[in-house]
Amino acid sequence: MNLRDGSVVGGSKGSLPSNSQISQTFARGAARVLGRWTALRLAVEGGWGGPESEAKAGLLLDDVVAWFASDSGEEKTRVEAEAAARWRRRSSRWGRW
Repeated sequence: MNLRDGSVVGGSKGSLPSNSQISQTFARGAARVLGRWTALRLAVEGGWGGPESEAKAGLLLDDVVAWFASDSGEEKTRVEAEAAARWRRRSSRWGRW
């Protein structure tokens, strides 16, 4: 299948793309979505995450791709629990919105 960005997924008609092709295509798509996310872009450009804002945005992309690639329900539950714990810590520091 030909994608809009010119990349090709899968082989001949009727064949399914490999897991590697799917993962690469998803990672490219996720990078584009996060790259166009206005709030994230402004945060990186403004250095809101400190001097390593761009690296932190890259880690976010890595986490998103890893979470979707994981088929383990336990892993997703762990990631969700960690995200909730981070949110609680952040909320307690910043107070209520």
